[in-house]
Formats: sequence, C-alpha cells, structure tokens
Amino acid sequence: MRYLSAVLLCIALIPSIVFAQNEKDILMAKGEWLRARAIAPARPDVAISILRDCIKLDPASIIYPLEIAFIHFRNKELNKAIEKLETLRYHKQVNASVYQLLARSYFNADKESKGVETLEKGLALFPESPLLCSEAGDYYLSKSDTARALRCFEKGMMSKKDALSCYYSAAILHGTQKNYPAALALAEIAMNMDVSGKYRRPLSNLYFYCSRYLFRSGKELSAARDSVLNTVAPHHAITALDTLCQYMLVTTMPDGIYQRDSRNQALIDGRNQIRQAGHAEAYLYWLMQNGDRDGFINWRNDNVEKWDAFVIWFRKRPLVQW
Repeated sequence: MRYLSAVLLCIALIPSIVFAQNEKDILMAKGEWLRARAIAPARPDVAISILRDCIKLDPASIIYPLEIAFIHFRNKELNKAIEKLETLRYHKQVNASVYQLLARSYFNADKESKGVETLEKGLALFPESPLLCSEAGDYYLSKSDTARALRCFEKGMMSKKDALSCYYSAAILHGTQKNYPAALALAEIAMNMDVSGKYRRPLSNLYFYCSRYLFRSGKELSAARDSVLNTVAPHHAITALDTLCQYMLVTTMPDGIYQRDSRNQALIDGRNQIRQAGHAEAYLYWLMQNGDRDGFINWRNDNVEKWDAFVIWFRKRPLVQW
C-alpha cells in the first residue's frame, strides 16, 4: 500500500515537473531568440540555426519561425520567406504580422495580385490592425488611389495600439491634399505619440508649413507681426516661427478649426492642460521647431527658463494618453 501511494504521488507530481521544465525551456528559447536577433544582420545562417533550436524548445510559439521568415525577407530570399509565411498562416498563433510580411514579400517578388489577396485575407481576420492598414494604405497610395489609402489609414487609427504609422501617413496625405486642419490635428497627435522618435521631425515640418499655408492669408496674421514685437524678447529678429506662434497664442488657434470628434476632443483637452500649466508658448515652438530651426534656436536661447520648465513638465505628463 505504501509503495502504491509513492507511485501515485510520483504520478501526481509529473504535470508540475513537466510544467517547470516547459517554463525553463520557454525562458531559454526567449533568451536565444534575442541573441539570434542581435547577430542576424551579420550572420543570418547562424541566427536561423539558433532559431530552429528555439522551435525545439518552444514548438507552440510562432515567434521563432516568424523571425526566420523575416531573416529570409531581409536577405531578399523572397521565395523562402513566402514558403515559411504561407505555412504560418495556419499556425494557432497567427497574427497580423504574418500577413503583413507575406504581402510585402509578394509585392517585392513582383507578385502584386498575390500581395493584394494576402492583404485582403489578413484584413478579414484583423480588420483594424495598424500594420495591415498601413501596408494597404501604402499600396493604394502607390496606385494613386488616395481616397482608398486614406480609408485604410483611418481604419488603422481606430486601434488603441501601434497606430502611429497610420497617423503619420494620414497626416502627410491630408497635407498634400491641402486639407490643413486635418493634417495639423493628426500631426499633433502623432508627435505626442512619438515625442522623440523618427516621425517627429517630418511631422514638425508638416505642422509648420501647414500652419503657414492656413494662416498667412488672413489680415490677422500680417497684423500679428506688429504685436509680436511687444511679446518676443528683442534680442533676435522676428522670424516666421515667432509670428505663427504668437498669432496662435492670441487666437487659441488651431483649436477652433479642429473637428470636434472624440479623437480631436482629447487633443483639445490636452492643450487646455498645457495652457493652464503656463506652457502654451513653449509647446507651440516645440510643435513647429523643425520647420524653422534657426527661429526656434533664437527663441529658445532667449527663453531658456521657460523652455526648460516646459520640457520638465512635458516629460512627466504627456499631453494626453492616446
């Protein structure tokens, strides 16, 4: 009886032992995956060998075969990438990345119809995926179908996560179509999502030039130059950036031109927080600094304390939690 109890106890412990071993294998696989990613650009064959070992350690995960497909794609081994990705479409953990990379592989392999078909299948499964919406939008832009491209970008913006590329593309597209209010709103949201990333500089340029086109035709803007002389420190010549920022401060623009939907209302509420904190002027210079770099540097040099206070406040408290 005692022997039987011992056997039953060992049997009962088997699941927990197996679970512990699985957990150890999974952690080991993740560590090796990071190593493979680090060496893949220089030694892709070695990276793929490591990733195959990861699959043995954690066969249920899609991460490692997807990484192999990406290495093939990056090395322009498109047929190998397509073959791997086609099998991953039926993986239990299939995600939007599989369809996005597969579509891109087909496009790069000059198999346009297969690329479009893949995007459509992916969007049927993941209709609001920013990855797929951005890929589809870029494709339709390449075909000069701006209306359809914009619909794709706007659909991707509905996601609460990873929608930055869709905001960026939609802002640029609205700007090229001279829909300046929409371009300004989307650019401002995107800059606040990407405070120091790769999109901020081109978006800052876009914000500056859209603002100039939008406001330069009014009598108020020409009159604003005179009022700027009384509000800007006289240590530097008045720049286009000074004029725009001071004009916006006086008129609370461009809040009044933003469409009052839920997305833009969050933006307007965030701007009100900045005004209440006393940082409205510095925030406007931050938004447009890359459009007139010399003008920004001149203003910042004359307003060091004001700028530093804004930066400290802004780092602690983003404009709004998108």
